[in-house]
Amino acid sequence: MLRSTEPDRWNHKRPERGGPSPTRTDPPHLTLVASSTRTRARRRLRWVVGVSALLIAAGGYLHLCLYRRGYRTIPTIGTAFLLTVIASGVLALGLLVLRGFPNRLARLGGIALSAGTLVAFAISRTPAGLFNFREVGFQPSPQAALAVVTEGSALLLLLISFAIERSALPRRRFVHR
Repeated sequence: MLRSTEPDRWNHKRPERGGPSPTRTDPPHLTLVASSTRTRARRRLRWVVGVSALLIAAGGYLHLCLYRRGYRTIPTIGTAFLLTVIASGVLALGLLVLRGFPNRLARLGGIALSAGTLVAFAISRTPAGLFNFREVGFQPSPQAALAVVTEGSALLLLLISFAIERSALPRRRFVHR
C-alpha cells in the first residue's frame, strides 16, 4: 500500500509522525449542510408552534363566547368552559414566550388541552352526555364547528412540532469496533 505525504482531504488526517492524530469524519461541506438543515428546522418549528398558539387562543376565545352566551349557568360545564378559557390563554402565551424544555412542556399541555376538548366534545354528543349535559350535532352553530377545527388543527400541529424537533437533532452514529 502506498502512503502519501499529503493529508487526506476527507478525513483530515495528518501524516503519521509518531502517533495517532485526531481525525474528523465529516467533510466540511456536509457539516455546513447539517447546520443549515437544523436552522431551517428550528425556523419551521417556531412557525408551527406560533400557529398552534394562535389556534389554541382562538379555541379559548370560542369557549369564552359560549360561556358568556349561557354555558356559565350549566353546572360543571360552565366551570369547565371557564377553565378551558384560562388554560388556553396560559398555554398560548407559554407557547409563544418559552423556549427549550419549558416550551416542550407547554406543547404537551397544548396537546392535552386540545385532545381533552375534542374528547369532551365527542362525549357530549353521546346519549349519556357529559355530566348529564347533552348536545346534538354541531350545535351551537358555528362555534361548535369552529372549535372542532381549531382544536383539531392545534393538536395536529403540536404533534408535528415534535416530529420537526426530532428531525432537527443531529444524527447518531454508531461505531462498530
